[in-house]
Amino acid sequence: MDHNYCVIISGGIGSRFWPKSTADHPKQFQDVTGVGQSLLQQTYRRMLGITSSDKIYVLTHKDYVQKVADQIDVPRENILPEPVRRNTAPCIAYACIKIYQRDPKASVFVAPSDHFIAPEEKFISEVQSALDYVARYPSLLTFGIRPTHPSTGYGYIRFGDAVSESLHRVVNFTEKPPADLAQKFLLQGDYLWNSGMFAWSAKTLLEEVASFLPELYDVLNEGLSDINTPREQAYIDDHFHRCPNISIDHGVMEKSSKIVVKPADFTWSDIGTWNSVYDISPKKNLENVCNVPANFYRAHRNIISLNDQKKIAVIQGLDDFIVAESQEALLICHRDQEQEVKSFLKDITQGR
Repeated sequence: MDHNYCVIISGGIGSRFWPKSTADHPKQFQDVTGVGQSLLQQTYRRMLGITSSDKIYVLTHKDYVQKVADQIDVPRENILPEPVRRNTAPCIAYACIKIYQRDPKASVFVAPSDHFIAPEEKFISEVQSALDYVARYPSLLTFGIRPTHPSTGYGYIRFGDAVSESLHRVVNFTEKPPADLAQKFLLQGDYLWNSGMFAWSAKTLLEEVASFLPELYDVLNEGLSDINTPREQAYIDDHFHRCPNISIDHGVMEKSSKIVVKPADFTWSDIGTWNSVYDISPKKNLENVCNVPANFYRAHRNIISLNDQKKIAVIQGLDDFIVAESQEALLICHRDQEQEVKSFLKDITQGR
């Protein structure tokens, strides 16, 4: 029997990718990379290389259940709606307790729905290897990405001694650092970007949740007799708000002694910002990225995303800018300031 399961996290709004990504139509449901499939559909396709569709679960907000069902072919009962947003620890623990009740020997791979990964064959091979490892050893495995530049938009993992040919112990985690610290991490060589992708046995994850987030474990355990029954959704709707609002990183990964990290050998990007789209997109003349035909005159390294084709001329002096539009909004922002968009979004969307 195959004991491999996958969990896709697909409930975010993607506010750093505004104005294309909004609460009504988040980026994971869009063809951001121009390949004819949404980010969620691409993620699902990769998961089918790891396990069958009936063992793929999707965590999403209640408002997006139909969007998920319209885009990918998983059993409807495998789409798990959150009645309120409580960050990643509660929803991941919820999925794992469902999976554990179904299969106590389950090994689980967890990934967000909005990543770019290539080549897919290499990714699938590495995930299979990780799942084999956590089936044999009670570890929480996280995938780390070798940094290519001093990014301030990612968390970092410092790795230590090797525990196998491809795995290391984790020394510590660092949240999104300032530029000078990110540069230090890059030069030091023993830091990886935190990809937000994990592998563990359902049993080990739930044991660690019970140890470090007992209030979360208690909420789910109290409803254990309702899980995987027709009463499950009513219990979740009534009690999920009691779960702490905390990420799996802060709640478990930064506290557990069972953490190992696997430096990934595949190409990865968190499609969370316009700069990440720029990085993976083919460059046109003068290193510009544009989704429609445009003329650039001594203007460099811009990313332009427009809704329809119109005559575009970008002229000298506009370098390293983001110009992106939706039906309702237009963003003009220097690329090195894109992390600030999220800070101003409430004012922008309310017309202040």
